[in-house]
This record gives sequence, C-alpha cells and structure tokens, in this order.
Amino acid sequence: MPPIEIRQGKEHGSSVKMWLFEEFLSKEECEQLIKVHDEHLKELVKQKPIVCFDSAQTLQQHLRTLKREKAAELVSADDFTPGTTCLNQTFSRQLEKWGLKWSFSTAFYPGESKFSNVLGKRIEEATMLNETHGGKYQITSYPFDVGYRAHTD
Repeated sequence: MPPIEIRQGKEHGSSVKMWLFEEFLSKEECEQLIKVHDEHLKELVKQKPIVCFDSAQTLQQHLRTLKREKAAELVSADDFTPGTTCLNQTFSRQLEKWGLKWSFSTAFYPGESKFSNVLGKRIEEATMLNETHGGKYQITSYPFDVGYRAHTD
C-alpha cells in the first residue's frame, strides 16, 4: 500500500514532512509488540527509577503542576546528581509521592534482535533511507493522566 503524505494543516502545524504507512506491520506483529512491551512493563513497575529532566526549569514546571510552588522556587542545578540532570533516589521518591507520573518505553536497538533487523530493512525499503541512518525503535505507553508534553528527541 503506498504511503499517504500528511499535509500541514490545522491539526498538523508542523513543517516536518510526514507519511502514513497503512498496515506497515501486520496485526500479529502489532500484537507481539504489545505483548513484549507489556512484559517489559511488568518488570519496570518493580523498579523505582530515578527521575531525570532536561533542565532545572523543566523540574520547576513539573513541581508547579504538582502544586509544589515552594519547592519549585528552591530548585537549582545543584539538586541534580553531579554531571547529570537526574535527581537522587530520595528526591525521585518524593516526586512520586507528590503525584509525578511518567510514560514507559520499550526500546529495540538496531542489530540486537531479529525484529529490529527486519523492521530496519522494511523501513529502508519503504522510505529509501539507509537503515544505518536511524536509531532505536521505541514503543511508549502513557498511563492514565500522563500527557505527552512538548519535548525534543
């Protein structure tokens, strides 16, 4: 099935060219990907992650969203683990107690599995872009009340 170009419009205010590939994956492939992601999530929820942000300003925004204005005023780059933009375990758990929620991702890296090899070749054939120009393939799920905030990948 040929790709459909998504044109810029009200719902797509981006200048980035986009194409929709209907039925790029089969129903069975989609079901297996969902199963792999669900299994990965079962392991992830057992862990208590440290929380990372792209900047102190982003952390402040999240604190304000959580109605923690006083904490937001006190935040600085010194709150991050040296050399990172990640909080320590204690502050990460405090954010979780205050209600911070996050999305969950399962990544597939080129060459690490039969699936990533097949998908890379399929994308190359469909787009004419060399598969070595890509990166990881990722499934991200958003639990209830977790929004997709503006960010850069």
